[in-house]
Amino acid sequence: LYVWRNLAPTVLGIDLPGAKFSTGRDLQSHGADLILGDSHSLRTLGAARGYLLDQQADMLFLDGDHEYGGVKADFHMYADLVRPSGMIILQDIRDHHRPDVGVHRLWNELKYSYNTEECIANDEQDWAGIGIVLKDGGS
Repeated sequence: LYVWRNLAPTVLGIDLPGAKFSTGRDLQSHGADLILGDSHSLRTLGAARGYLLDQQADMLFLDGDHEYGGVKADFHMYADLVRPSGMIILQDIRDHHRPDVGVHRLWNELKYSYNTEECIANDEQDWAGIGIVLKDGGS
């Protein structure tokens, strides 16, 4: 986040304090503007749209709710905020072998429907990983 903030004029974070996978207010210490709220709420989505002033983002990084239903909802709710040819990035695309982490399930669906790239630091690592969905005009 610190590096992105030095490269991008605007970095917006959404966090729900006290939630299972909450980052906490550390996002602000790295230079992000922060919306406190449930990412699954239409009110929070509206706040993000208002923050962007009807512009589209170049990149969306999803690293909040790691449960399958939650990350899927975030993907579909916020994907339209990203411009065509922008990127939607998901963290933890490899199976964590935990029932409460389902990002890998969504990733396995997305990679067959979108142009994607995987960034895996180590093939022997059986968790983590970054998945990038490259939006095009038809997505």
